[in-house]
Amino acid sequence: TQMFGGMQLNTETRVLADSRGTQIPLTRAEFDVFAALANANGRVLSRSTLLDAISRGPNHETGERTVDTIIAKTRRKLDAFGVDPIGIKTVHGIGYQIPPVHQ
Repeated sequence: TQMFGGMQLNTETRVLADSRGTQIPLTRAEFDVFAALANANGRVLSRSTLLDAISRGPNHETGERTVDTIIAKTRRKLDAFGVDPIGIKTVHGIGYQIPPVHQ
């Protein structure tokens, strides 16, 4: 389990929870994208890299704009739970990142 920005991310149980332990309901794709960003240690990940994180085989029929939709939905869910102090940042022309949290 990783702690950051007031959230707990458990990649084994595939659960993202707020500081009170309330689970934030993410779809498989939303969880995979969020986990990839969280585990990138502040590095910017391209849409293509994030698409690879959610694709389960060589014949996926999703485009890079799918990542934008997933990011938007994830942001709305985090905001609804009041746990978006870290934010998923858009790095124009490159991709997305969760900035490193300095403890």
